[in-house]
Amino acid sequence: MIKIVLDSSSDLRELEGIDFACAPLVISTDERDYVDDATLDVRDMANTLYTYKGKSRTSCPNIEDWLAAFGDAE
Repeated sequence: MIKIVLDSSSDLRELEGIDFACAPLVISTDERDYVDDATLDVRDMANTLYTYKGKSRTSCPNIEDWLAAFGDAE
């Protein structure tokens, strides 16, 4: 089985008729991590980051998220 796996920066959540998965990026502050998946409250994150005075950073999906996204694909 072949599967297309992207990270969430692609801004795709599904591809109709294609085995597809999306591994989430993480947006972090010193106080909280925001996982860029279907459960992310974007408005809450944006409001928090707008007023946040500390450092924020992003990271690529971790290896566990990549492996979970690939599942049993070849």
